[in-house]
Amino acid sequence: MHLTQRFRDLRFLGRGGLSHRREVVDLLAVPTEALSRIRRKAGTGRTLSRAEWTAIADVAQHWLETAAMTYPNRLSPDLLIAVLDAFSAVYDVRTVPDTRHDPYYLGNLPAECRPAIDEAPTSAAVRTAVAETRRRLRERVPGCFPWLAGRNLRVLLAEDPLPGAPAIHRALRPHWSGLWRLAVDGHKALTGEVLPEVPAARGVGATDDRRL
Repeated sequence: MHLTQRFRDLRFLGRGGLSHRREVVDLLAVPTEALSRIRRKAGTGRTLSRAEWTAIADVAQHWLETAAMTYPNRLSPDLLIAVLDAFSAVYDVRTVPDTRHDPYYLGNLPAECRPAIDEAPTSAAVRTAVAETRRRLRERVPGCFPWLAGRNLRVLLAEDPLPGAPAIHRALRPHWSGLWRLAVDGHKALTGEVLPEVPAARGVGATDDRRL
């Protein structure tokens, strides 16, 4: 139940009555069962719900934070790039151009990657910072470790105005492999258990789940 409490601590339950927030908390209350069910659903090519993608993002971010504190050398820059790319893909389908979360997104990216601005951050500033962070990761610039980037994806999925599940799924489907690998490790860090393997069938879950 500590996963449910983590979401309460982030106040996702206290802001309005969006049903997907409650669904996320229900999923995180039984992480092994929920992630196994998500994996089976993905393997059949079915569309994952907004809450299911949010649950994956939450558990993936837990691994990023765990790795940052304990195993930084075990985290591939390519996986961090996958998180940034997933964020960008969903960010681009928001139903409004700028939201109150843009300052939060910008603050979770490395300071040296943020553009100099004299006013409130906008989506343009966020996109610039994401692109610069991605460039530094791709070029293996020393010291670039945006371990808070997963929080941006989680909050984006949980809080920002987004279209329906099919559009979110289309945006995130190309980034399944990296997010899932992080979620598998995050699940182990949270529960102390290895997530049981679920045979892939077709669709989004048919991608290679081996580590990068």
